[in-house]
Amino acid sequence: MVAAFWREQSGIRHITPQGKSNPEGPWLPSALAPLWGLKVCEFGCGPGRIAGLFDRAGYVGVDICEAAVIEARKRNPGYRFEVTDETAKIGPVDVIVCHTVLMHVPDEELAGVLARCQGDPAYLRRGGRPVVYLYQVPFDPKLTPATFAELRRGVETKVGPVWWAMDKIRHDAGTYGVPAEWRATEGIDGFGFYGTFSVHRLSERAELRPFFERYARDVRAAGRELLLPMHPALDNRVIQPKEGFEIPFREGETLEGYHAAALAAGADVLLLTSFNEWPEGTVVEPSADWPDPYRNLRQIALWKGRTFVEPPRPAR
Repeated sequence: MVAAFWREQSGIRHITPQGKSNPEGPWLPSALAPLWGLKVCEFGCGPGRIAGLFDRAGYVGVDICEAAVIEARKRNPGYRFEVTDETAKIGPVDVIVCHTVLMHVPDEELAGVLARCQGDPAYLRRGGRPVVYLYQVPFDPKLTPATFAELRRGVETKVGPVWWAMDKIRHDAGTYGVPAEWRATEGIDGFGFYGTFSVHRLSERAELRPFFERYARDVRAAGRELLLPMHPALDNRVIQPKEGFEIPFREGETLEGYHAAALAAGADVLLLTSFNEWPEGTVVEPSADWPDPYRNLRQIALWKGRTFVEPPRPAR
């Protein structure tokens, strides 16, 4: 499934940011600077975009996409890159770097990943169970209730009970609820969807609330928990010039509107969605491209009743 998609890529359009080699600004190089001189394996290196931030003498980059590895070797002479997967033996290293990769886990490898990761204190749990969120492209879903039941049995046999969240929303106009066959599917703990820039394009507070409440009714009728998305902004016209859509930042009002609408609809879980491509603007992480790099983090701190304390800024 997902792994096959990345392995079969003949190009690197889906795995490299558009326009800038380092769109994160100076924060990423600053964060990785202490690793210079260490033996580093970058798992999911893509086209070698950040390889130059590491000492080439101790670096090895691995990826399952051959096209990406070929490009990485062209961009970074003298660095080692290999086409491989997580089963490969790379040799002893000091650090493994996995930058924007772990959201891509194929179904057949899910149990193994959970077995290795769920014991970590940082792994998200709900009701004592590790959380797995299954993303589904609404217009062309690959998972069916039957194949989900098979996946669930296989995973839980190996790792124990899991808290399953299913990305599922009807996309035919006028409904936008949870399909009946999925509402009746056993083993799903929560329903949600990752964005309002795909199945139905909207972002104003006044229109979000009834949209969320309509979806919530289906989820509650099924006796499941409700997961609703929030976005600080979006502009994917760079990547999709003809079909792109913009959700303006509105000086923070957009994120506040999503937050208020989701709470009003009774959301049990808030999904702060940060999409893959950096130029789309959905990120909440600091960015050197903004006058206030921490603009979104300040809002999130206020929701938690905290005062955001700005860390020292790295040198540009």
